[in-house]
Amino acid sequence: MRPELLQIVRHGGAVPGLVGAAAGQTRRDALLVRLGDAGGCTGQGEASPLPGYSPDTLAECAAQLQAVNLGLLPSLDDNGPIGAGLAPALDDLGLTAPAARFAFETALLDWLGQRRGQSVAVLLGGAAAASRRVPLSALVADLAAAHAAHARGIRAFKLKVSPATLAADLRLAQSLREAFGTAVALRLDGNGRFAPTAAHELLRRLAPLAPEFVEEPLAWPALAALSDSPVPLAADESLAVAGAWPALAGVCRVLVLKPTLLGGLGACLALARDAAARGLATLVTHTFDGPVALAAAGELAAVLPGDVRACGLDRHSGLQAWPALGVPQLHDDAVASANRPGLGLAPVPGR
Repeated sequence: MRPELLQIVRHGGAVPGLVGAAAGQTRRDALLVRLGDAGGCTGQGEASPLPGYSPDTLAECAAQLQAVNLGLLPSLDDNGPIGAGLAPALDDLGLTAPAARFAFETALLDWLGQRRGQSVAVLLGGAAAASRRVPLSALVADLAAAHAAHARGIRAFKLKVSPATLAADLRLAQSLREAFGTAVALRLDGNGRFAPTAAHELLRRLAPLAPEFVEEPLAWPALAALSDSPVPLAADESLAVAGAWPALAGVCRVLVLKPTLLGGLGACLALARDAAARGLATLVTHTFDGPVALAAAGELAAVLPGDVRACGLDRHSGLQAWPALGVPQLHDDAVASANRPGLGLAPVPGR
């Protein structure tokens, strides 16, 4: 049993207010991958590499996906969990661009889940994943946004910090701690933008605020030298750099997993299992992807092992580049498997 039909459709549109690694970008473009069979069962996947951030491009993803030979896929007749076991098949198909790999893998799992009547989470992690809920975190830029997120049950706030806006960023962090106390978790993300001396000073100034963690104050390989940080550190984009893992396991207590960046659900799951064995925490977040990638990331969140932190999968402005589509994995304050066959996602409109 294998899909017989492959279709690749371009999607894209204007987006407002992207921040962090996507700051200044005014549109998101993507490829929608459809895998189907003669019986009418169709799975969906999405390749949305983020320009200037992802190691691959949309053109590279398109070239690799268009070259896929479905005849090289193994038969998927076994009814057991898939886990990270699709990696050899994806290798054989020549899918080395992380976003292309994620897109094809997602479409394949969505198709297979529909054939079996199982959610992607159950395919990856077994029956227990069907009922697991993981809290959401919210990316906030001001106190009003934090209050709005808190009102719908969110208890983890993420703030971007930059050398250019550091004074204002620290004031916001202080205001959040004063407004909500220790009942909320504060996370700060430097996107690797600080110089070593400035990064040490940043961490020292943040210590009194007791952040849950600070993501990537320094880029790899300098991040691996922050062994004396006064606050917990998290690895994010550095995880996509060859050789950075497991070297970062000695300094980072949390791994931020982005399927678009790391090559899909199986790759993230394998990394999460290694991290859990080392006593480290994990969470899943996005790269301002569209609804298909966001739904897949939600299914992944339900199967992460060990210490799983609030996931950064809240709705975001990048979704405005896509047709309006409900993402059944997302709730006001949590993310969970849709508990439907495949992704449980309606077909994306388009040719």
